Amino acid sequence: MSLGSVTVKASPIFLLYFFFLNSVVRCPKGTILVFVSCCLMAIQPVSSSATLAHFNNSTVCLSHSTGSWVLDSGASDHVAGYPSLISNLSPPKIPHNITVANGPKAQVTGIGQASPLPSLSLNYVLFVPGSPFNLISISKLPQSLNCSITFSSDSFLIQDRSTGKIIGTGSESQGLYYLHSHPSTICGVSASPDIIHRRLGHPSLDKLKVLVPHLSHLKSLDCESCQLKHVRVSFPSRANKRSMSPFDIIHSDVWGPSRVSSTLGYKYYVTFICDFSRCTWITLLKDRSELFGAFQRFCSEIKTQFGETIRILQSDNAKEYFSTSFNSFMASHGIIHQSSCPHTPQQNGVAERKHRHLVDTARTLLINAHAPFRFWGDAILTACYLINHMPSWVLGNEIPYSLLFPKDPLYAVPVRVFGSTCFVHDLSPGRDKFSARAVKCVFLGYSKTQTKRGIIVILHLHIVFMFQQMFLSLMIDHSLLHPLHLILQLLQLMLLLPR
Repeated sequence: MSLGSVTVKASPIFLLYFFFLNSVVRCPKGTILVFVSCCLMAIQPVSSSATLAHFNNSTVCLSHSTGSWVLDSGASDHVAGYPSLISNLSPPKIPHNITVANGPKAQVTGIGQASPLPSLSLNYVLFVPGSPFNLISISKLPQSLNCSITFSSDSFLIQDRSTGKIIGTGSESQGLYYLHSHPSTICGVSASPDIIHRRLGHPSLDKLKVLVPHLSHLKSLDCESCQLKHVRVSFPSRANKRSMSPFDIIHSDVWGPSRVSSTLGYKYYVTFICDFSRCTWITLLKDRSELFGAFQRFCSEIKTQFGETIRILQSDNAKEYFSTSFNSFMASHGIIHQSSCPHTPQQNGVAERKHRHLVDTARTLLINAHAPFRFWGDAILTACYLINHMPSWVLGNEIPYSLLFPKDPLYAVPVRVFGSTCFVHDLSPGRDKFSARAVKCVFLGYSKTQTKRGIIVILHLHIVFMFQQMFLSLMIDHSLLHPLHLILQLLQLMLLLPR
Protein backbone atom coordinates (compact mmCIF):
# COMPACT_ATOMS: atom_id res chain seq x y z
CA MET A 1 0.00 0.00 0.00
CA SER A 2 1.42 3.42 -0.89
CA LEU A 3 0.21 6.79 0.35
CA GLY A 4 1.62 9.42 -1.98
CA SER A 5 5.34 8.61 -2.07
CA VAL A 6 5.17 6.32 0.96
CA THR A 7 4.95 2.59 0.27
CA VAL A 8 3.56 0.32 2.98
CA LYS A 9 2.55 -3.28 3.22
CA ALA A 10 -0.79 -4.47 1.97
CA SER A 11 -2.99 -7.17 3.39
CA PRO A 12 -3.14 -10.56 1.60
CA ILE A 13 -6.89 -9.96 1.49
CA PHE A 14 -6.39 -7.10 -0.96
CA LEU A 15 -4.01 -9.24 -2.98
CA LEU A 16 -6.68 -11.82 -3.70
CA TYR A 17 -9.44 -9.27 -4.20
CA PHE A 18 -7.60 -6.99 -6.63
CA PHE A 19 -5.98 -9.93 -8.37
CA PHE A 20 -9.44 -11.28 -9.06
CA LEU A 21 -10.85 -7.87 -10.00
CA ASN A 22 -7.94 -7.09 -12.33
CA SER A 23 -8.27 -10.43 -14.07
CA VAL A 24 -12.00 -9.95 -14.56
CA VAL A 25 -11.50 -6.54 -16.13
CA ARG A 26 -8.85 -7.76 -18.59
CA CYS A 27 -10.56 -10.95 -19.64
CA PRO A 28 -12.99 -10.71 -22.55
CA LYS A 29 -16.62 -11.47 -22.02
CA GLY A 30 -17.25 -15.18 -21.83
CA THR A 31 -13.84 -16.09 -20.38
CA ILE A 32 -14.52 -15.06 -16.76
CA LEU A 33 -15.80 -18.50 -15.79
CA VAL A 34 -12.78 -20.10 -17.41
CA PHE A 35 -10.45 -17.92 -15.28
CA VAL A 36 -12.40 -18.62 -12.13
CA SER A 37 -12.46 -22.31 -12.89
CA CYS A 38 -8.72 -22.51 -13.59
CA CYS A 39 -7.24 -20.12 -11.07
CA LEU A 40 -9.70 -20.04 -8.17
CA MET A 41 -11.11 -23.49 -8.83
CA ALA A 42 -14.60 -22.48 -7.58
CA ILE A 43 -16.58 -19.65 -6.11
CA GLN A 44 -19.11 -20.92 -3.61
CA PRO A 45 -21.83 -18.62 -2.26
CA VAL A 46 -22.49 -19.14 1.45
CA SER A 47 -24.97 -16.37 2.18
CA SER A 48 -26.41 -13.20 0.80
CA SER A 49 -23.46 -11.26 2.16
CA ALA A 50 -20.50 -13.65 1.97
CA THR A 51 -18.64 -15.66 -0.67
CA LEU A 52 -15.98 -18.32 -0.27
CA ALA A 53 -13.21 -19.00 -2.79
CA HIS A 54 -11.28 -22.28 -2.73
CA PHE A 55 -7.67 -22.02 -3.95
CA ASN A 56 -5.16 -24.88 -3.73
CA ASN A 57 -7.08 -26.65 -0.95
CA SER A 58 -7.37 -23.41 1.08
CA THR A 59 -10.43 -21.24 1.71
CA VAL A 60 -10.52 -17.44 1.72
CA CYS A 61 -13.52 -15.21 2.40
CA LEU A 62 -13.89 -12.70 -0.41
CA SER A 63 -16.62 -10.54 1.07
CA HIS A 64 -18.69 -10.15 4.19
CA SER A 65 -21.50 -7.93 5.48
CA THR A 66 -21.07 -4.23 4.91
CA GLY A 67 -20.70 -3.43 8.60
CA SER A 68 -18.15 -6.14 9.46
CA TRP A 69 -14.68 -5.07 10.55
CA VAL A 70 -11.59 -7.27 10.32
CA LEU A 71 -8.44 -6.90 12.41
CA ASP A 72 -5.52 -6.98 9.98
CA SER A 73 -1.83 -7.07 10.93
CA GLY A 74 -0.82 -6.39 7.33
CA ALA A 75 -2.66 -3.06 7.01
CA SER A 76 -0.84 0.08 8.11
CA ASP A 77 -4.06 2.17 8.13
CA HIS A 78 -7.73 1.69 8.80
CA VAL A 79 -9.72 1.11 5.60
CA ALA A 80 -13.49 1.15 4.90
CA GLY A 81 -15.28 0.41 1.66
CA TYR A 82 -18.71 1.91 2.38
CA PRO A 83 -19.40 5.61 2.94
CA SER A 84 -22.21 4.85 5.40
CA LEU A 85 -19.61 3.66 7.88
CA ILE A 86 -17.58 6.87 7.83
CA SER A 87 -18.46 10.21 9.38
CA ASN A 88 -16.88 13.57 8.63
CA LEU A 89 -15.81 12.21 5.25
CA SER A 90 -13.68 14.64 3.27
CA PRO A 91 -11.51 14.23 0.15
CA PRO A 92 -7.77 13.91 0.72
CA LYS A 93 -5.71 17.06 0.26
CA ILE A 94 -3.26 15.17 -1.94
CA PRO A 95 -3.98 12.11 -4.09
CA HIS A 96 -3.69 8.84 -2.22
CA ASN A 97 -3.38 5.39 -3.71
CA ILE A 98 -3.25 1.95 -2.16
CA THR A 99 -0.82 -0.46 -3.75
CA VAL A 100 -1.42 -4.13 -3.09
CA ALA A 101 1.20 -6.84 -3.13
CA ASN A 102 0.73 -7.88 -6.77
CA GLY A 103 0.95 -4.32 -8.09
CA PRO A 104 -2.58 -2.94 -8.80
CA LYS A 105 -3.49 0.36 -7.20
CA ALA A 106 -6.79 1.51 -5.66
CA GLN A 107 -7.57 5.17 -5.18
CA VAL A 108 -8.45 6.64 -1.78
CA THR A 109 -11.36 9.03 -2.36
CA GLY A 110 -11.91 10.19 1.19
CA ILE A 111 -10.67 10.26 4.78
CA GLY A 112 -12.86 10.35 7.87
CA GLN A 113 -13.80 8.76 11.17
CA ALA A 114 -15.57 5.50 11.96
CA SER A 115 -17.14 3.94 15.04
CA PRO A 116 -17.37 0.16 14.71
CA LEU A 117 -18.51 0.11 18.35
CA PRO A 118 -19.84 2.79 20.71
CA SER A 119 -16.65 2.30 22.74
CA LEU A 120 -14.33 2.12 19.73
CA SER A 121 -13.68 5.17 17.56
CA LEU A 122 -11.22 5.16 14.68
CA ASN A 123 -9.55 8.28 13.28
CA TYR A 124 -7.99 8.71 9.85
CA VAL A 125 -9.98 5.97 8.15
CA LEU A 126 -9.29 5.66 4.41
CA PHE A 127 -12.33 5.30 2.18
CA VAL A 128 -11.68 2.95 -0.74
CA PRO A 129 -14.83 2.47 -2.85
CA GLY A 130 -15.69 -1.15 -3.48
CA SER A 131 -13.37 -2.58 -0.86
CA PRO A 132 -14.90 -5.90 0.23
CA PHE A 133 -13.48 -5.57 3.74
CA ASN A 134 -13.37 -2.92 6.45
CA LEU A 135 -9.92 -3.22 7.98
CA ILE A 136 -8.72 -2.19 11.42
CA SER A 137 -4.98 -1.77 11.49
CA ILE A 138 -3.51 -3.64 14.43
CA SER A 139 -0.46 -1.38 14.41
CA LYS A 140 -2.54 1.83 14.57
CA LEU A 141 -5.15 0.72 17.11
CA PRO A 142 -2.92 0.46 20.23
CA GLN A 143 -1.30 3.79 19.40
CA SER A 144 -4.57 5.74 19.27
CA LEU A 145 -6.43 4.01 22.10
CA ASN A 146 -3.66 2.89 24.47
CA CYS A 147 -5.12 -0.59 24.42
CA SER A 148 -3.90 -4.14 24.31
CA ILE A 149 -5.11 -6.86 21.94
CA THR A 150 -5.07 -10.47 23.09
CA PHE A 151 -5.52 -13.20 20.49
CA SER A 152 -6.48 -16.84 20.99
CA SER A 153 -7.16 -19.60 18.50
CA ASP A 154 -10.79 -18.59 17.97
CA SER A 155 -11.25 -15.11 19.47
CA PHE A 156 -9.60 -11.88 20.51
CA LEU A 157 -10.05 -9.21 23.16
CA ILE A 158 -9.42 -5.45 23.00
CA GLN A 159 -8.86 -4.02 26.48
CA ASP A 160 -8.00 -0.57 27.84
CA ARG A 161 -4.53 -0.75 29.40
CA SER A 162 -5.10 1.89 32.06
CA THR A 163 -8.55 0.87 33.35
CA GLY A 164 -8.77 -2.75 32.23
CA LYS A 165 -12.18 -2.06 30.66
CA ILE A 166 -13.11 -4.27 27.71
CA ILE A 167 -13.43 -2.16 24.57
CA GLY A 168 -14.45 -4.93 22.17
CA THR A 169 -14.32 -8.61 21.39
CA GLY A 170 -14.27 -10.70 18.25
CA SER A 171 -14.03 -14.19 16.87
CA GLU A 172 -12.17 -16.06 14.16
CA SER A 173 -14.01 -17.08 10.99
CA GLN A 174 -12.42 -18.60 7.88
CA GLY A 175 -8.97 -17.47 8.99
CA LEU A 176 -10.01 -13.85 9.67
CA TYR A 177 -10.63 -12.14 13.01
CA TYR A 178 -13.99 -10.32 12.89
CA LEU A 179 -14.94 -7.67 15.40
CA HIS A 180 -18.25 -8.32 17.15
CA SER A 181 -20.51 -5.37 16.45
CA HIS A 182 -24.14 -4.43 16.59
CA PRO A 183 -26.31 -5.00 13.50
CA SER A 184 -26.00 -2.42 10.75
CA THR A 185 -28.57 0.32 10.86
CA ILE A 186 -28.62 0.67 7.04
CA CYS A 187 -28.87 4.42 7.59
CA GLY A 188 -26.46 6.75 5.90
CA VAL A 189 -24.74 9.40 7.97
CA SER A 190 -26.13 12.03 5.62
CA ALA A 191 -29.69 11.39 6.87
CA SER A 192 -30.94 13.57 9.70
CA PRO A 193 -31.52 12.03 13.15
CA ASP A 194 -35.25 12.61 12.75
CA ILE A 195 -35.36 10.68 9.46
CA ILE A 196 -33.30 7.82 10.92
CA HIS A 197 -35.57 7.75 13.98
CA ARG A 198 -38.69 7.46 11.80
CA ARG A 199 -37.14 4.86 9.48
CA LEU A 200 -36.39 2.61 12.44
CA GLY A 201 -39.94 2.74 13.76
CA HIS A 202 -39.55 5.45 16.43
CA PRO A 203 -37.23 3.64 18.88
CA SER A 204 -36.24 5.22 22.17
CA LEU A 205 -33.22 7.51 22.29
CA ASP A 206 -31.09 4.93 24.10
CA LYS A 207 -31.80 2.26 21.49
CA LEU A 208 -31.22 4.72 18.67
CA LYS A 209 -27.75 5.52 20.02
CA VAL A 210 -26.93 1.81 20.07
CA LEU A 211 -28.16 1.27 16.52
CA VAL A 212 -26.50 4.42 15.13
CA PRO A 213 -23.26 5.11 17.03
CA HIS A 214 -22.63 8.48 15.38
CA LEU A 215 -25.84 9.78 17.01
CA SER A 216 -24.50 9.15 20.51
CA HIS A 217 -24.20 12.92 21.06
CA LEU A 218 -27.98 13.45 20.86
CA LYS A 219 -29.57 14.67 24.08
CA SER A 220 -33.23 14.42 23.09
CA LEU A 221 -35.62 13.69 20.22
CA ASP A 222 -38.42 16.11 19.42
CA CYS A 223 -40.90 13.63 17.99
CA GLU A 224 -44.58 14.47 18.40
CA SER A 225 -45.66 10.96 17.41
CA CYS A 226 -43.62 9.52 20.29
CA GLN A 227 -45.30 11.95 22.68
CA LEU A 228 -48.69 10.65 21.54
CA LYS A 229 -47.73 7.08 22.50
CA HIS A 230 -47.50 8.39 26.05
CA VAL A 231 -46.59 5.81 28.69
CA ARG A 232 -46.90 6.34 32.41
CA VAL A 233 -43.77 6.46 34.52
CA SER A 234 -43.53 3.68 37.10
CA PHE A 235 -45.13 4.60 40.40
CA PRO A 236 -42.66 4.83 43.31
CA SER A 237 -42.93 2.22 46.03
CA ARG A 238 -44.24 3.33 49.42
CA ALA A 239 -43.03 0.22 51.23
CA ASN A 240 -40.50 2.17 53.32
CA LYS A 241 -42.39 5.49 53.51
CA ARG A 242 -44.74 4.94 56.43
CA SER A 243 -45.95 7.76 58.64
CA MET A 244 -44.15 8.29 61.93
CA SER A 245 -47.09 8.05 64.34
CA PRO A 246 -50.48 6.28 64.44
CA PHE A 247 -53.43 7.83 62.59
CA ASP A 248 -51.40 10.56 60.89
CA ILE A 249 -52.62 9.14 57.56
CA ILE A 250 -55.71 6.99 57.04
CA HIS A 251 -56.20 5.15 53.73
CA SER A 252 -59.79 4.43 52.76
CA ASP A 253 -61.70 2.85 49.91
CA VAL A 254 -65.16 1.40 49.30
CA TRP A 255 -65.47 -2.13 47.90
CA GLY A 256 -68.57 -3.34 46.06
CA PRO A 257 -71.24 -3.89 45.12
CA SER A 258 -71.22 -7.62 45.76
CA ARG A 259 -73.30 -9.71 43.37
CA VAL A 260 -74.76 -11.53 46.37
CA SER A 261 -76.11 -9.64 49.36
CA SER A 262 -74.89 -10.78 52.75
CA THR A 263 -77.16 -12.43 55.30
CA LEU A 264 -78.08 -8.99 56.69
CA GLY A 265 -78.42 -7.32 53.28
CA TYR A 266 -75.00 -5.71 52.99
CA LYS A 267 -73.50 -5.17 49.50
CA TYR A 268 -70.47 -2.97 50.26
CA TYR A 269 -67.77 -2.52 52.83
CA VAL A 270 -65.39 0.37 53.54
CA THR A 271 -61.85 0.07 54.88
CA PHE A 272 -59.97 2.49 57.12
CA ILE A 273 -56.27 1.64 57.27
CA CYS A 274 -53.73 3.23 59.61
CA ASP A 275 -50.63 4.05 57.58
CA PHE A 276 -48.33 3.65 60.60
CA SER A 277 -49.51 0.25 61.84
CA ARG A 278 -51.42 -1.02 58.76
CA CYS A 279 -54.19 -2.00 61.19
CA THR A 280 -57.52 -2.12 59.36
CA TRP A 281 -61.09 -1.29 60.36
CA ILE A 282 -64.02 -2.53 58.25
CA THR A 283 -67.63 -1.39 58.21
CA LEU A 284 -70.26 -3.24 56.18
CA LEU A 285 -72.58 -1.00 54.16
CA LYS A 286 -75.95 -1.54 52.50
CA ASP A 287 -75.46 1.51 50.28
CA ARG A 288 -72.53 3.77 49.41
CA SER A 289 -74.37 6.73 50.91
CA GLU A 290 -73.69 5.24 54.37
CA LEU A 291 -69.97 6.06 54.01
CA PHE A 292 -70.17 9.41 55.81
CA GLY A 293 -71.79 7.90 58.91
CA ALA A 294 -69.19 5.12 58.97
CA PHE A 295 -66.36 7.67 58.84
CA GLN A 296 -67.90 9.72 61.65
CA ARG A 297 -68.11 6.66 63.89
CA PHE A 298 -64.52 5.72 63.03
CA CYS A 299 -63.22 9.20 63.92
CA SER A 300 -65.09 9.11 67.23
CA GLU A 301 -63.64 5.69 68.06
CA ILE A 302 -60.08 6.83 67.35
CA LYS A 303 -60.57 9.98 69.43
CA THR A 304 -62.07 8.11 72.39
CA GLN A 305 -59.97 4.93 72.43
CA PHE A 306 -56.58 6.36 71.46
CA GLY A 307 -56.86 10.07 72.14
CA GLU A 308 -55.60 10.80 68.63
CA THR A 309 -56.87 12.95 65.78
CA ILE A 310 -56.72 11.95 62.13
CA ARG A 311 -54.56 14.39 60.17
CA ILE A 312 -54.87 13.16 56.55
CA LEU A 313 -57.45 11.01 54.77
CA GLN A 314 -56.24 9.36 51.54
CA SER A 315 -58.94 8.06 49.20
CA ASP A 316 -59.88 7.75 45.56
CA ASN A 317 -62.23 10.11 43.67
CA ALA A 318 -65.49 8.38 44.59
CA LYS A 319 -68.23 11.00 44.86
CA GLU A 320 -69.23 9.80 48.36
CA TYR A 321 -65.95 11.21 49.70
CA PHE A 322 -66.79 14.67 48.32
CA SER A 323 -70.36 15.18 49.50
CA THR A 324 -71.23 18.47 51.16
CA SER A 325 -71.64 16.92 54.60
CA PHE A 326 -68.37 15.01 54.24
CA ASN A 327 -66.43 18.14 53.22
CA SER A 328 -67.96 20.16 56.08
CA PHE A 329 -67.02 17.50 58.61
CA MET A 330 -63.44 17.33 57.32
CA ALA A 331 -63.05 21.12 57.42
CA SER A 332 -64.50 21.43 60.94
CA HIS A 333 -62.06 18.81 62.28
CA GLY A 334 -59.03 20.09 60.38
CA ILE A 335 -58.57 16.85 58.40
CA ILE A 336 -56.78 17.19 55.06
CA HIS A 337 -58.35 15.15 52.26
CA GLN A 338 -55.92 13.80 49.66
CA SER A 339 -57.42 12.03 46.65
CA SER A 340 -55.87 10.12 43.77
CA CYS A 341 -56.00 11.29 40.17
CA PRO A 342 -58.87 9.97 38.00
CA HIS A 343 -58.34 6.40 36.73
CA THR A 344 -55.14 6.09 38.79
CA PRO A 345 -55.77 3.49 41.50
CA GLN A 346 -52.02 3.11 42.00
CA GLN A 347 -52.02 6.36 43.99
CA ASN A 348 -54.35 4.71 46.51
CA GLY A 349 -52.31 1.54 46.46
CA VAL A 350 -52.40 0.78 50.19
CA ALA A 351 -56.20 0.47 50.18
CA GLU A 352 -56.29 -1.34 46.84
CA ARG A 353 -53.79 -3.98 47.97
CA LYS A 354 -55.65 -4.39 51.24
CA HIS A 355 -58.84 -5.12 49.28
CA ARG A 356 -57.07 -7.88 47.40
CA HIS A 357 -55.65 -9.39 50.59
CA LEU A 358 -59.02 -9.30 52.33
CA VAL A 359 -61.01 -10.74 49.43
CA ASP A 360 -58.44 -13.49 48.76
CA THR A 361 -58.50 -14.53 52.42
CA ALA A 362 -62.31 -14.37 52.66
CA ARG A 363 -62.69 -16.42 49.49
CA THR A 364 -60.42 -19.11 50.94
CA LEU A 365 -62.42 -19.19 54.18
CA LEU A 366 -65.71 -19.63 52.31
CA ILE A 367 -64.33 -22.36 50.04
CA ASN A 368 -62.80 -24.30 52.92
CA ALA A 369 -66.03 -24.11 54.93
CA HIS A 370 -68.25 -25.00 51.92
CA ALA A 371 -70.26 -21.94 52.90
CA PRO A 372 -72.69 -20.16 50.56
CA PHE A 373 -71.58 -16.78 49.25
CA ARG A 374 -74.20 -14.90 51.27
CA PHE A 375 -71.86 -15.29 54.26
CA TRP A 376 -69.19 -13.15 52.55
CA GLY A 377 -69.73 -10.35 55.10
CA ASP A 378 -68.81 -12.65 58.00
CA ALA A 379 -65.84 -13.98 56.03
CA ILE A 380 -64.56 -10.44 55.29
CA LEU A 381 -64.78 -9.43 58.97
CA THR A 382 -63.02 -12.63 60.01
CA ALA A 383 -60.30 -12.10 57.40
CA CYS A 384 -59.75 -8.54 58.68
CA TYR A 385 -59.41 -9.79 62.26
CA LEU A 386 -56.90 -12.46 61.27
CA ILE A 387 -54.83 -10.15 59.02
CA ASN A 388 -54.58 -7.55 61.80
CA HIS A 389 -53.05 -10.26 64.00
CA MET A 390 -50.52 -11.54 61.43
CA PRO A 391 -46.95 -10.34 60.74
CA SER A 392 -46.66 -7.97 57.77
CA TRP A 393 -43.59 -7.76 55.52
CA VAL A 394 -44.30 -4.04 55.06
CA LEU A 395 -43.73 -3.61 58.81
CA GLY A 396 -40.61 -5.76 58.88
CA ASN A 397 -42.66 -8.77 60.10
CA GLU A 398 -44.19 -6.81 62.95
CA ILE A 399 -47.86 -7.35 63.81
CA PRO A 400 -50.30 -4.45 63.17
CA TYR A 401 -52.40 -5.17 66.28
CA SER A 402 -49.32 -5.27 68.51
CA LEU A 403 -48.14 -1.86 67.30
CA LEU A 404 -51.37 -0.25 68.55
CA PHE A 405 -51.85 -2.49 71.59
CA PRO A 406 -48.32 -3.47 72.69
CA LYS A 407 -49.42 -4.57 76.19
CA ASP A 408 -52.42 -6.68 75.19
CA PRO A 409 -52.18 -10.40 74.38
CA LEU A 410 -52.24 -11.13 70.67
CA TYR A 411 -55.44 -13.24 70.85
CA ALA A 412 -58.08 -12.64 73.51
CA VAL A 413 -59.60 -16.06 72.77
CA PRO A 414 -58.16 -19.09 70.94
CA VAL A 415 -58.62 -18.86 67.18
CA ARG A 416 -60.99 -21.34 65.58
CA VAL A 417 -61.59 -22.61 62.04
CA PHE A 418 -64.14 -20.52 60.16
CA GLY A 419 -67.32 -22.55 59.53
CA SER A 420 -66.51 -25.23 62.06
CA THR A 421 -69.05 -26.75 64.47
CA CYS A 422 -69.30 -25.21 67.93
CA PHE A 423 -71.54 -25.96 70.91
CA VAL A 424 -72.80 -22.95 72.85
CA HIS A 425 -74.09 -23.30 76.39
CA ASP A 426 -77.82 -22.52 76.58
CA LEU A 427 -78.62 -20.17 79.49
CA SER A 428 -82.20 -19.36 78.48
CA PRO A 429 -84.70 -19.55 81.40
CA GLY A 430 -87.66 -21.92 81.65
CA ARG A 431 -85.91 -24.92 80.21
CA ASP A 432 -87.11 -28.44 80.95
CA LYS A 433 -85.02 -30.67 83.18
CA PHE A 434 -84.37 -33.04 80.32
CA SER A 435 -83.70 -30.48 77.59
CA ALA A 436 -80.24 -30.06 76.07
CA ARG A 437 -77.85 -27.74 77.83
CA ALA A 438 -76.01 -26.68 74.63
CA VAL A 439 -76.92 -25.56 71.14
CA LYS A 440 -75.05 -26.85 68.11
CA CYS A 441 -73.88 -23.85 66.06
CA VAL A 442 -71.56 -22.79 63.28
CA PHE A 443 -68.60 -20.53 63.97
CA LEU A 444 -68.69 -17.41 61.76
CA GLY A 445 -66.13 -15.05 63.27
CA TYR A 446 -65.16 -12.77 66.16
CA SER A 447 -66.99 -9.86 67.72
CA LYS A 448 -65.24 -6.91 69.39
CA THR A 449 -68.44 -5.83 71.17
CA GLN A 450 -68.88 -8.99 73.29
CA THR A 451 -67.10 -10.24 76.39
CA LYS A 452 -64.40 -12.87 76.12
CA ARG A 453 -66.89 -15.69 76.74
CA GLY A 454 -69.34 -14.36 74.15
CA ILE A 455 -66.89 -13.40 71.42
CA ILE A 456 -68.07 -16.13 69.02
CA VAL A 457 -70.71 -15.12 66.48
CA ILE A 458 -73.10 -18.07 66.05
CA LEU A 459 -75.76 -19.27 63.65
CA HIS A 460 -78.34 -21.79 64.84
CA LEU A 461 -78.27 -25.08 63.00
CA HIS A 462 -81.95 -25.23 62.01
CA ILE A 463 -81.71 -21.91 60.11
CA VAL A 464 -79.43 -23.50 57.52
CA PHE A 465 -80.53 -27.10 57.96
CA MET A 466 -83.29 -27.24 55.41
CA PHE A 467 -81.62 -25.20 52.65
CA GLN A 468 -77.84 -25.59 52.58
CA GLN A 469 -76.66 -29.14 53.10
CA MET A 470 -73.23 -28.36 51.66
CA PHE A 471 -72.54 -25.79 54.35
CA LEU A 472 -72.96 -28.49 57.01
CA SER A 473 -71.49 -31.38 55.03
CA LEU A 474 -68.38 -31.46 57.19
CA MET A 475 -70.29 -31.23 60.47
CA ILE A 476 -73.32 -33.56 60.44
CA ASP A 477 -74.30 -37.07 59.43
CA HIS A 478 -75.67 -37.14 55.87
CA SER A 479 -78.06 -39.96 56.78
CA LEU A 480 -80.07 -37.47 58.83
CA LEU A 481 -80.81 -35.51 55.65
CA HIS A 482 -82.75 -38.34 53.96
CA PRO A 483 -86.24 -37.12 52.85
CA LEU A 484 -88.07 -39.90 54.68
CA HIS A 485 -86.26 -39.02 57.89
CA LEU A 486 -87.28 -35.37 57.49
CA ILE A 487 -90.92 -36.32 56.89
CA LEU A 488 -90.96 -38.44 60.03
CA GLN A 489 -89.57 -35.57 62.03
CA LEU A 490 -92.26 -33.23 60.73
CA LEU A 491 -95.01 -35.74 61.61
CA GLN A 492 -93.64 -36.06 65.12
CA LEU A 493 -93.69 -32.32 65.53
CA MET A 494 -97.29 -32.13 64.30
CA LEU A 495 -98.39 -34.76 66.81
CA LEU A 496 -96.72 -32.89 69.66
CA LEU A 497 -98.30 -29.54 68.81
CA PRO A 498 -101.22 -28.54 71.11
CA ARG A 499 -104.66 -28.59 69.52
